[in-house]
Amino acid sequence: MDTAISAGAMVETVTLPSDALERTVKVNCYIPPVPAAQASVPVLFLNDGQDMEAIGLEKILHELFSG
Repeated sequence: MDTAISAGAMVETVTLPSDALERTVKVNCYIPPVPAAQASVPVLFLNDGQDMEAIGLEKILHELFSG
């Protein structure tokens, strides 16, 4: 697992085996900054990040995380 900071969020990258795809897949988990008093965090699941750069996902996440 690798960890980095991007768009104001911690990004954890995990590689997992996929029996269905017969290969390993990379999963990027963007974890927004959360105040300690906040009990829950909204979750957004996206399938297949091939177009992540084209749609400006990091900018969108930064705007969502900043409120």
